[in-house]
Amino acid sequence: MTPQEPTHVPDPTAALDATGGYDLATFSLSDTVRCGRDLRHAARGAPDLHSAAQAVVDYLVKALHGGDDGEPSCALARLFLTEPAGDADAPDRYLGLAGTAGDVPDLALDRYRRIPLADVAAGRTAPLVAALLRELGLDPAGILTGVGLPSWFGVLHVPDPAGSPVVAEQAFVADHRVRSIVGFGGALTGADFFAVLLFSRTPVTAQTAELFHSIAVNVQLGLLEHAPVDEPTGRVERRLAWERLVGAMESTLTEQALRLESSVTDLSRTRDRLVTSQHRLTAEAELVETLYSVGSKLSAVLDLNTLVQYATDAVTRLVGAAFGSFFYNVTDENGESYLLYALSGVPRDRFERFPMPRNTQVFGPTFDGTAVVRSADIRTDPRYGHNPPYTGTPPGHLPVVSYLAVPVISPTGVVIGGFFLGDPEPGRFSDRHERIAVGIAAQTAIAMDNAGLYRQQRHAAAELQRSLLPTLPVLPGMTLTSRYLPATRGYQVGGDWVDVIPLPAGRTALVVGDVMGKGMKAAAVMGQLRTAVRAYAGLDLPPAEVLRRLDTLLGQLPVPQLATCVYAVHDPLADTLSVASAGHVPPAVLGGDGTVRYVDDRLGPPLGVGSRPFVQRRVPFGAGAALLLFTDGLIERRGQDIVDGLSRLAAQLAVPADSDERLVDRLVAAAEQSDDTAVLLARWRPTTPRRTAACRLAPSPGSARAARRFVADTLRAWDVPEDLVADAVAVADELVVNAVRHAGTDARLRVHRADGRIQVDVADHDPRLPRRIPTGPYDEGHRGLQIVESLSHRWGVRATEDGKLVWAELRPAATGAAP
Repeated sequence: MTPQEPTHVPDPTAALDATGGYDLATFSLSDTVRCGRDLRHAARGAPDLHSAAQAVVDYLVKALHGGDDGEPSCALARLFLTEPAGDADAPDRYLGLAGTAGDVPDLALDRYRRIPLADVAAGRTAPLVAALLRELGLDPAGILTGVGLPSWFGVLHVPDPAGSPVVAEQAFVADHRVRSIVGFGGALTGADFFAVLLFSRTPVTAQTAELFHSIAVNVQLGLLEHAPVDEPTGRVERRLAWERLVGAMESTLTEQALRLESSVTDLSRTRDRLVTSQHRLTAEAELVETLYSVGSKLSAVLDLNTLVQYATDAVTRLVGAAFGSFFYNVTDENGESYLLYALSGVPRDRFERFPMPRNTQVFGPTFDGTAVVRSADIRTDPRYGHNPPYTGTPPGHLPVVSYLAVPVISPTGVVIGGFFLGDPEPGRFSDRHERIAVGIAAQTAIAMDNAGLYRQQRHAAAELQRSLLPTLPVLPGMTLTSRYLPATRGYQVGGDWVDVIPLPAGRTALVVGDVMGKGMKAAAVMGQLRTAVRAYAGLDLPPAEVLRRLDTLLGQLPVPQLATCVYAVHDPLADTLSVASAGHVPPAVLGGDGTVRYVDDRLGPPLGVGSRPFVQRRVPFGAGAALLLFTDGLIERRGQDIVDGLSRLAAQLAVPADSDERLVDRLVAAAEQSDDTAVLLARWRPTTPRRTAACRLAPSPGSARAARRFVADTLRAWDVPEDLVADAVAVADELVVNAVRHAGTDARLRVHRADGRIQVDVADHDPRLPRRIPTGPYDEGHRGLQIVESLSHRWGVRATEDGKLVWAELRPAATGAAP
């Protein structure tokens, strides 16, 4: 596994004030080790690669000084990285200035911010970097491609930069008293490399420059934490970097030993400490990475059974146990009971004939949550064998010798249960295995707690949605079929709904809507909209007006919200549907002859936008016709647009079905269900014959007499009882007189007979709605609507596209009698 250091890394510059940093004039081996460590920390603690590069140069400028006066040695420090061009017209790769610090950090910034590698290879730009890469043994072709990039690190030393052909910024060298330049760099990942240039006011010797080999490796280690590579490659690169660090340190130690005539024994001990540290870090990194991998997978699982089984399999595998189990801690009437929840390594039937474990001395610490129990041979444990009638494991039980049990405790301190791991061989579980099991137990507890919260929230959301979805009414002549399918992901609750609302005069409102978003918020907004729709429907408003008011309501919510909706009104007397849409997928009309067509024109904007008024369309809807209302979840599929979905749905609707139930089931079965889906199929099949007669009336006083004669003659021709005829004639007279007197436009009078009821309605072109005026006992006028109300079973008025319609329904005096 990849060697890693502790996640918490202190600020590497925090100790500089106390130590005074590092004097380049006397830069030693111990300085190399400490400076390299701090640079590694500085890069590793940064949030991304470019921030790490900036952290490196910032540290070098602050840490390196020369002489007793403490003047910063680095007049300028820069770090370059190879990066992809990201431009089809540019070279494939370029050298980017990732970090710069010093007296003039912006020096020639435009020139060095983005340098094509071709210019570097040719020595036209950044000749210092080119010289450094040549120290690595790269020729111009290798610079361009990265092919041949060695695994070691190069150091470039320019002892006197004044007049040097590889130093382009001679004016800067003179103005800032630059006495030496040190460059170092090497490979990162693949064909990428980094290069660091230090312009030092302190003279740097060749021996000091050689010490920057190990500095280069430490910088590489820090940068590799942010290099954009896949994890397996990253682990290999970091392992190699650690090995290079050890190798670089060994080489430096040897050279310093020769120069300083140091003890070979001391150097060997230093090397051994580094190797031991590497092994320890490697082991710790493996443990951390293992627990992180398991925890990541556990946190993504919300089904409790799947979660516990995965955790049991993982802990059994990672500790090398022959078998493992998870027992759930429950309480029965005796105060204890432990339920086998998951088993790994053996079939479940191996445990079916054994009783559940009890809170014995061996199991007690686990189920009480007080301790971890680990034994090289549980048979020799003094707590073992005190569970009558057995003096050990029951006959036929799995052969448990090595034993490891770890409690699983929730964040609130509740002992959920425990992992029990066994192996037939003694001494199988080490301290490291115990730490793995404890880590997985902690992650399992958190994941189980999250899964439980998710299940509660999903249940609450589903209950809310069920409470908000309507129960479809039973309507004469109208067959209703609906389905609601929650999404297969998330809380499985959303803002889709359908509704059916009986209206006066035998009409029916058919509604479908979809609130944008998912979860409790969408369901709550859906409930508000559904309630509002029913309220506006009770006012008998036209579909376009209902949508306009819904749009206003949605725009007034504290948090902006969008929704789509279709509101349709079926008028059985006119055999029509009046449809208005607010950005919703178009409804489909299935003709009695099997034709399928969408009402897809005049689609308004979604609710909540408030951009323009809504319009409505009237379409034929005779006997045998059906209206399909649905949300986009029925037709959505990945990689397909809505037109493809509508075409696919039309083809499905064209295939005959035995019943509307089977047709709807077939439609929802074909849906992908990545989103909520609501479907309503309303088919009009009138059960009794219906008769309708109509006449046009001019706005003249004689129209009332003509209306009375028309109604009387029509109803007598239909064999309606005389008492009902008389009431209907009186009602028609009042309605026509009001229309002639107050509207002043031509009017249409209609008489309908259906299901034992008589309906009389008068439509005119005046949008003003009639209202009842209070009258006294001796008033002779303003009693027309009172007469209509007294003679009718019910009556009402509604706005139309070009005026209004006043209607009254009459029924025979005897309940159940038919005219």
